[in-house]
Amino acid sequence: MSKELDMMSGLNSYDYGARQYYSVVSAWDRVDSLCEKYYNISPYAYCAGNHSLSFDAETNIITLNYNCTALFGHEATHASQFERGDLAFDRKTSQSLGQDLFDEVETYKAQWSFSPWTTSGISSSKQITPNWVQNIIDSNTKTQPYKAAGISNTGVSPVNVNSSKSELFNAYPWKSQLQMLPQDFILKNLPTIYMK
Repeated sequence: MSKELDMMSGLNSYDYGARQYYSVVSAWDRVDSLCEKYYNISPYAYCAGNHSLSFDAETNIITLNYNCTALFGHEATHASQFERGDLAFDRKTSQSLGQDLFDEVETYKAQWSFSPWTTSGISSSKQITPNWVQNIIDSNTKTQPYKAAGISNTGVSPVNVNSSKSELFNAYPWKSQLQMLPQDFILKNLPTIYMK
């Protein structure tokens, strides 16, 4: 579902389903209905400030946001990963599930093929490796989002919706809560998973 421009009210807002967005002032008409779960994020933020591939748990809508062709290639590759079961989303938290460094390597290679200048410090897509991805520094937060336990929730070994408890723990060793899962747990059996 695309965002529909509503010009009837005179406010020229975009209908996102759960909220209206006023692009003239770059603001939402109401707070996020899940804001009480995320005290460290503004209740008016969209997708926790990650404006690339986003999932709205209220509407089950996945949105690709990009500002250039290269980023379209990057985010379209993530969409392809969702389609083939390499990643999914949690309906309760809107967090990505099953995302790993190898997914990011694939997306950055796609981005590089569209526009090499958007992937700094490399002259060939062969230089895009898990280590390169982990060392990316976010220009806004000055952090490394793909490092182990980073904000991007990115596993350090390959996982997908068919991954077992032990595979998930290998990918996310810093997530001690994975130890509480049943031995026969498979990611796609998570009750709140949204997957293809």
